[in-house]
Amino acid sequence: MRKLDTFIIGGGLAGLFSALVLKSKHPEKKIAIAAFGAGSLPMSSGTIDFLSRDARGKFLKSPLAGIQKLPNHHPYKKIGIESIKQAVEFFRDFSAEWSLPYDGSLERQTPVVTSLGTIKSAALTQISMDASPLKYAQKIIVVGINGVKDFFPNVLVENLQKIFPQKQIESVNIDFISNPRRDPLILDIARILDSNEGIQKFADQLKSKVESKTMFITPPIFGTQGASSHGAAESLLESKICETTCLPPSPTGIRLQKILRDSLHKLGISILENMKIVSSEIENRRVKSVKTSSGKIFEADRFILAAGKFFSGGIEMNQFNSPREPIFNLPIFFEPSENQWSHEDFFMPQGFEKTGILIDENLKPIDASGKLILENVAIIGEILGGFDFTASGSNSGIAIASAFKAGDIDE
Repeated sequence: MRKLDTFIIGGGLAGLFSALVLKSKHPEKKIAIAAFGAGSLPMSSGTIDFLSRDARGKFLKSPLAGIQKLPNHHPYKKIGIESIKQAVEFFRDFSAEWSLPYDGSLERQTPVVTSLGTIKSAALTQISMDASPLKYAQKIIVVGINGVKDFFPNVLVENLQKIFPQKQIESVNIDFISNPRRDPLILDIARILDSNEGIQKFADQLKSKVESKTMFITPPIFGTQGASSHGAAESLLESKICETTCLPPSPTGIRLQKILRDSLHKLGISILENMKIVSSEIENRRVKSVKTSSGKIFEADRFILAAGKFFSGGIEMNQFNSPREPIFNLPIFFEPSENQWSHEDFFMPQGFEKTGILIDENLKPIDASGKLILENVAIIGEILGGFDFTASGSNSGIAIASAFKAGDIDE
């Protein structure tokens, strides 16, 4: 492989989306992605959470309003409001073009039903997960699948009844797999509903339940390849259907991963599977090349680091007070005091979650004093430091926004 224009390390949401944006805006660029493992998308709900809670844990009705109040060191402030808005527009246009349209915006939160029947919110959701129509339904039917043990219809009914006490809510089970060799997963049912026969079988078992203003709630079973199965089922039943989140593996996350990977394949971008990057050659604050665990070397003019944090190996921490970024040996921000490392309230910001790399306005890595470390490396996604992804509800939003800016920059 000849020298690349951009080499991206990480095959999760941030890495894939940055390649898509970069190639779309600069089609002449030669780009490759090193993907070690399956990435986090199959484990995710597929929703895009930009900012759900403030520093005190208070729910934010408007992600955009919350972003505008963040401190200047926050990655969103470094990325910039205009880039964040453009990232949302680009993502929505892309997902609609690939038949997986998303509802929502930066100005409001969209409700989503969880696998336990509670309501969470996200800025952008797949249209099959948008729970907004629930408030107009008179009758809600929770659909379980016989044999599936990772979905609990009765729990959903109980919790939804607390949220909507005036509505009639009940559950019903339907059949899909006879005499299975193992307990079927939601993903198994989703694969069945990739076919017209599966969709028809679903509708045939529920059509007798349809009354005026009936709405169905199901696990995320409507295929692994876009929104067409969900739309077809709604047409057959002439009723609204809302998918919940679920335990991983998640069909909704797999749908998003599939359209990203399919689009990159169409654009001619190489995704190097099971490719672990372990070191780099650096000269005069510029990275010349990176090396894989097998000894292969990749040279590029620019590198984008989207390697994730602890779980994916983007940051190593063999002992407390010594976090390490293993590829470029970049300085890591972290809370040095064990008393600040965690908070007894799980829903409050946790010190360990803030661990990561600090950046300047061009996503380049800096140290605690603001000094530039590397000139041709952009840092994106979960490996960014100085804030808590989980407590603020901003993981996938940071991934999308930082990836867009990294792809939008022409160097």
